[in-house]
Amino acid sequence: MKQPTVLFCHAGRTGGDTLNRVLQSVYHPYGSQHYDTSQAAWPHLRSAPAEALKKIRCFYGHGVYFGFHSFLAAPTTYITLVRNPVKRIVSQYYCYLHDPNRGMHKYITENNISLEQYQREARNEQAHYVFGFPHYRLTRPEVKDLPELFDNIKNHFAYVGVTELYDESLFLLHKRLDWDRWWFWTKTLANPKRPELEELSPALLKDIESQNDLDIALYNYASDTLTKELEALSPDDRQALAEYKEAQEIFTQLQAQCPTQIDSGFCGILLQKRKLNITCLSFHAEVSNALLQFAQAVDSIEGRSITWENIFYNTPSDLPAVFKHSQAKAQLEQADFIVVLTHPGQDYVARKHLEELGIRPHRIHFPLRG
Repeated sequence: MKQPTVLFCHAGRTGGDTLNRVLQSVYHPYGSQHYDTSQAAWPHLRSAPAEALKKIRCFYGHGVYFGFHSFLAAPTTYITLVRNPVKRIVSQYYCYLHDPNRGMHKYITENNISLEQYQREARNEQAHYVFGFPHYRLTRPEVKDLPELFDNIKNHFAYVGVTELYDESLFLLHKRLDWDRWWFWTKTLANPKRPELEELSPALLKDIESQNDLDIALYNYASDTLTKELEALSPDDRQALAEYKEAQEIFTQLQAQCPTQIDSGFCGILLQKRKLNITCLSFHAEVSNALLQFAQAVDSIEGRSITWENIFYNTPSDLPAVFKHSQAKAQLEQADFIVVLTHPGQDYVARKHLEELGIRPHRIHFPLRG
């Protein structure tokens, strides 16, 4: 059954840039569309051919708000991440203050905007996305409007994750969106110049809290819901969550060792199961041996085992014969994943042949960066 188009509402400083990259990997750059602002999104949605929009399986970014689905003919579902509102406001302000590449940097620095001033302008931004645009700007919601916010979540959102429980949120998102393999994340945009909350005035923190009453209600709702979901996990799912968190930790370590020419997604392939059978279809023995050495590093970890087999060919014209060879065909069909090293421009040909053998796309991986 075809899954609904995913709409990710990305409030700033919630870990959304990290999730953006995961979504782009899951749905492929050609099947996903990023909008950094609503000003960029609305004109494109109004002018783009309906057939072109149908091919996009995921829209994500700061420009995606509740209400986005009204522009699309396909069934949709929303997801979002929320963070402790006080921590989010502080993080966002210092990110803008210290990063000249941020759009708000010039406004804050040239006008000497303090955190106290900024937090009054940026209040309840997370609820903003769930209430929807332009409704939020036309009639700024109040606490009495919270039932509408919760109705939007219950009726239109597949999932609301919590930044402080990132692994758990991503694990449950896999289940909710029925992803067919594990996807791992890489933390970015850490802000070392941001002060700890304990270094800020208690009165200021209290003011930020009072200004973000809707965000706090949303955050508490999401946190409570997530806690209940985790408590209700079956024993098998609890074990799967523990294994996912362990694999995520190993993934982080592997990335630090990953050669620049190898896509980090290859590290993720090596961690899909504790016992893994990989076939490498390659025209380049030296590169496939380098990948094998990387796989052996995972194989050496206690409790993990990787069986690696190579199928070599010389030129793209050899591929049809390779796919017809009974032994090679059986080897490819039995592999958990097929790692493919092709000549430049030949990825499509290899993928087409593999899919004709009945091999599902999620089992095929091209490890070299384009």
